[in-house]
Amino acid sequence: MTDGWVLAPREPTEAMVDAGYQAMFNHDNVVDIYRAMLAAAPPVDGWQPIETAPRDGTPVLAYWPGEAAMFGVVMWDGDDWRESEYVWRYPTHWMPLPQPPNNERTG
Repeated sequence: MTDGWVLAPREPTEAMVDAGYQAMFNHDNVVDIYRAMLAAAPPVDGWQPIETAPRDGTPVLAYWPGEAAMFGVVMWDGDDWRESEYVWRYPTHWMPLPQPPNNERTG
Protein backbone atom coordinates (compact mmCIF):
# COMPACT_ATOMS: atom_id res chain seq x y z
CA MET A 1 0.00 0.00 0.00
CA THR A 2 1.23 3.48 -0.81
CA ASP A 3 2.66 5.55 2.05
CA GLY A 4 0.07 7.90 3.45
CA TRP A 5 -2.78 5.48 2.71
CA VAL A 6 -4.59 3.16 5.10
CA LEU A 7 -7.14 0.41 4.71
CA ALA A 8 -10.49 1.27 6.20
CA PRO A 9 -13.84 -0.49 6.18
CA ARG A 10 -16.06 0.17 3.18
CA GLU A 11 -18.79 1.21 5.63
CA PRO A 12 -17.89 2.99 8.88
CA THR A 13 -18.16 0.96 12.06
CA GLU A 14 -20.23 2.19 14.98
CA ALA A 15 -17.01 3.28 16.73
CA MET A 16 -15.98 5.29 13.66
CA VAL A 17 -19.36 7.03 13.48
CA ASP A 18 -19.20 7.81 17.19
CA ALA A 19 -15.67 9.22 16.81
CA GLY A 20 -16.76 11.37 13.87
CA TYR A 21 -19.79 12.62 15.79
CA GLN A 22 -17.66 13.53 18.81
CA ALA A 23 -15.07 15.24 16.58
CA MET A 24 -17.82 17.43 15.09
CA PHE A 25 -18.24 19.08 18.49
CA ASN A 26 -14.52 19.58 19.04
CA HIS A 27 -13.35 20.59 15.55
CA ASP A 28 -14.69 22.68 12.72
CA ASN A 29 -12.34 21.13 10.17
CA VAL A 30 -13.66 18.17 8.19
CA VAL A 31 -10.10 16.77 7.94
CA ASP A 32 -9.94 16.53 11.74
CA ILE A 33 -13.28 14.69 11.75
CA TYR A 34 -12.02 12.32 9.04
CA ARG A 35 -8.81 11.65 11.00
CA ALA A 36 -10.82 10.92 14.16
CA MET A 37 -12.95 8.41 12.25
CA LEU A 38 -9.89 6.69 10.75
CA ALA A 39 -8.24 6.50 14.17
CA ALA A 40 -11.33 4.63 15.42
CA ALA A 41 -11.29 2.15 12.52
CA PRO A 42 -10.57 -1.45 13.44
CA PRO A 43 -7.03 -2.61 12.62
CA VAL A 44 -6.62 -4.54 9.40
CA ASP A 45 -4.58 -7.53 10.39
CA GLY A 46 -4.12 -10.40 8.02
CA TRP A 47 -6.99 -12.18 6.34
CA GLN A 48 -10.34 -10.46 5.92
CA PRO A 49 -13.69 -12.04 4.92
CA ILE A 50 -14.05 -12.09 1.12
CA GLU A 51 -17.26 -10.03 1.44
CA THR A 52 -15.11 -7.04 2.42
CA ALA A 53 -12.72 -7.30 -0.55
CA PRO A 54 -12.62 -4.46 -3.11
CA ARG A 55 -14.76 -5.14 -6.16
CA ASP A 56 -13.26 -2.48 -8.40
CA GLY A 57 -10.68 -4.64 -10.22
CA THR A 58 -7.99 -4.24 -7.56
CA PRO A 59 -5.83 -7.38 -7.39
CA VAL A 60 -5.83 -9.07 -3.97
CA LEU A 61 -4.38 -12.22 -2.44
CA ALA A 62 -7.22 -14.71 -1.97
CA TYR A 63 -7.58 -17.94 -0.01
CA TRP A 64 -9.80 -20.86 -0.96
CA PRO A 65 -9.95 -23.73 1.58
CA GLY A 66 -11.13 -26.52 -0.79
CA GLU A 67 -9.70 -30.06 -0.61
CA ALA A 68 -6.22 -28.59 -1.10
CA ALA A 69 -5.98 -25.06 0.29
CA MET A 70 -5.11 -22.58 -2.43
CA PHE A 71 -3.78 -19.04 -2.50
CA GLY A 72 -3.74 -16.79 -5.54
CA VAL A 73 -3.82 -13.24 -6.81
CA VAL A 74 -7.34 -12.58 -8.04
CA MET A 75 -9.54 -9.64 -8.97
CA TRP A 76 -13.31 -9.20 -9.22
CA ASP A 77 -14.52 -9.01 -12.82
CA GLY A 78 -18.12 -8.09 -12.04
CA ASP A 79 -19.31 -11.70 -11.83
CA ASP A 80 -16.50 -13.83 -10.42
CA TRP A 81 -13.09 -13.73 -8.77
CA ARG A 82 -10.56 -14.36 -11.55
CA GLU A 83 -6.94 -15.41 -11.67
CA SER A 84 -6.05 -14.78 -15.33
CA GLU A 85 -8.21 -17.33 -17.21
CA TYR A 86 -9.25 -19.30 -14.11
CA VAL A 87 -12.39 -18.50 -12.12
CA TRP A 88 -12.35 -18.85 -8.34
CA ARG A 89 -15.92 -19.57 -7.35
CA TYR A 90 -15.61 -19.75 -3.58
CA PRO A 91 -12.69 -17.84 -2.06
CA THR A 92 -13.38 -17.23 1.62
CA HIS A 93 -10.73 -14.66 2.61
CA TRP A 94 -8.50 -11.97 1.12
CA MET A 95 -5.70 -9.59 2.03
CA PRO A 96 -4.08 -6.70 0.19
CA LEU A 97 -0.97 -7.39 -1.83
CA PRO A 98 2.28 -6.25 -0.24
CA GLN A 99 4.35 -3.46 -1.72
CA PRO A 100 6.86 -4.70 -4.31
CA PRO A 101 10.49 -4.79 -3.21
CA ASN A 102 12.57 -1.68 -3.74
CA ASN A 103 14.75 -2.39 -6.76
CA GLU A 104 17.87 -0.24 -6.79
CA ARG A 105 18.24 -0.61 -10.57
CA THR A 106 14.82 0.93 -11.24
CA GLY A 107 15.08 3.60 -8.55
